[in-house]
Amino acid sequence: MPGAIRRIRPSELQLQKVVRTLGGAHVHLRLGEWKDERTQIRWPCCVKEASLTRSKREKRSEEAAARLKHEAQVLSLASAHKSVIDLYGVCPVGTRIPSQSDEIFFQTVLEQCAGGTLFDLFPRSSIRQGLWWLYEIADAMSYVHSCNIVHRDLKPSNILFADRNSGLRVADFDSSVIVDNALDQRLSGSVGTLKYMSPELLLGVDYGKPTDVYSFGILAFEVLTKSHAHEGLVSALPGNSSRRAFEEAVVQDQLRPSFPSHLENLYVSHQIDSLGELKNLVSRCWSADETRRPTFLEISTSIAEIIQAIDHRVSKTSPNLERTFVLSGFGVCGKRSSMEDEFLSVVLENHSRAMAGVFDGHCGDEVAGFAKERAKTRFESNNNAKADTDFPDSSPLRLVAPCSAFDLLQGVEIDVQTYIAAKAQSMGSTASIALVDHEFIDVAWLGDSNVVLCERAVAGSSIVNTTDLTLSHVPASKNERQLVESFGGIVSRLKSVQDDGNEYPYGPFRVFDDQGCGGLAVSRVLGDLDLRPYVSGIPSSIKLARDPKHLFLILATDGLWDVFSPNEACRLVMEMLGAEPNKALTRTRSRTGEIDVIAELLQRNKVFHAAKKLSSLAVERGSQDNVSCVVVLL
Repeated sequence: MPGAIRRIRPSELQLQKVVRTLGGAHVHLRLGEWKDERTQIRWPCCVKEASLTRSKREKRSEEAAARLKHEAQVLSLASAHKSVIDLYGVCPVGTRIPSQSDEIFFQTVLEQCAGGTLFDLFPRSSIRQGLWWLYEIADAMSYVHSCNIVHRDLKPSNILFADRNSGLRVADFDSSVIVDNALDQRLSGSVGTLKYMSPELLLGVDYGKPTDVYSFGILAFEVLTKSHAHEGLVSALPGNSSRRAFEEAVVQDQLRPSFPSHLENLYVSHQIDSLGELKNLVSRCWSADETRRPTFLEISTSIAEIIQAIDHRVSKTSPNLERTFVLSGFGVCGKRSSMEDEFLSVVLENHSRAMAGVFDGHCGDEVAGFAKERAKTRFESNNNAKADTDFPDSSPLRLVAPCSAFDLLQGVEIDVQTYIAAKAQSMGSTASIALVDHEFIDVAWLGDSNVVLCERAVAGSSIVNTTDLTLSHVPASKNERQLVESFGGIVSRLKSVQDDGNEYPYGPFRVFDDQGCGGLAVSRVLGDLDLRPYVSGIPSSIKLARDPKHLFLILATDGLWDVFSPNEACRLVMEMLGAEPNKALTRTRSRTGEIDVIAELLQRNKVFHAAKKLSSLAVERGSQDNVSCVVVLL
């Protein structure tokens, strides 16, 4: 039976004015913020809505509202799994949208997933990333099936991401069905997207849970090959001749996608020998005989074993295996009356991962200080986390993904609201964090504390380039201004009366609420809850693979970047560290095999003095702000 569904008051929602259309003109999507009246925590959300006013006179609107209600019932069962989109609740009959006060809607309030779909992302994914996505989908679908739910429209465009570098969410359950497993209930009716539909669905005969496994097989082919199955072969229009021919080919001739020949060379070049195993698994998924298809539990276990084998092989051959992480930071009060900046540098005991962070507080230092401690706690606790095996039909082999920078920083944002909300009403902090392991650099940020990467033009070259990995969240930016104004906020500059009696604008553009109150110079922060939703707490992120050309990162608050260009900062650090700054990162061992701790301490001392020199020189150059920075050798 469906679980209890939270009833959300219209007053708890603040939604953007922008309306997107789904399913014709009868279902709309809005992004916004849900303020839980019980906890006072603000959650980014998306709202699906269907008009109840029009449903009285339009059958399709009535059907759209019914489908949203059905989806909410299904998600009340399925969304307990972390890789299924979370249902926050529903706004039932009587909900009114302020901008359309004469129209009544039924609304489902869902976790916000604005980072794109699997359809958008899989063409550019790595082999391991693609396998991880397939594992997450199979693990989620194993739980969905254990709840006796058949999705019936599993495809890449229904796999969503909160952020491009965070975990995925299986979504769009409006076509799904809850079956009675005790009665071995079978389904009928043609539902779904044509090329992902199983032969039994196309034939119009009874079907069950294995129809989702067939869809997964087609999806898995697309992710593994980074191509679209059956491209150019089919038009989904009902009655279209190519549709009928395609249906006949799938059912009668067992038409299936063909793996390209170049895929073997690609896997061999990455020293991955599991392609044959993956092909066999996918072929079993799209078997014409549904009884021969594997369960999602079998699929997730098989993919998990492949991922573990790849990781084991990489860990034995990685040139970074014996490399350590050297990072250090420094902060100065500068010309401000008090120090409101914080910085953070942490290396895990097993030297598998490191985190650096800078936090620029305003109107006090409490939010920045709290965020620093919570980021450290979350980072260390996540890396000790174990897989949850309490779900029904849970595989004995379940994997845990390292926490992404986006998820970590969003978690800190929720912690700020949970534990120090009273102080965070009019106080806040920018935040930038970088998570570094032997494979990736993962950066997330809120505000204008930028992160710069210094790298050689080519490996071994003396020419050094700089790349700003972050794009400041300031209201002068076109995209950030649109975000503020979509909620009814105001972007303007402060004004002062001059000698001629006229008002003139001065200073940077700032964010004001719909009444003209506020005036924050950044558009995304931790805290500043009085200015929500005009100021956002949703981070941006970027993730890139480690490269031999990479030399170091500089994370710094805006007090440094006010007086230093990225090129100038990188040149200064290079002067402090020498021509080969990361040469000493390979962990030096004595004849007895002991780590040479002295060599590491000497290198860390160099990095500390580079961070100190940058911060101090920024004040000497006239920076009016606090200055904090962290240097991370790569």
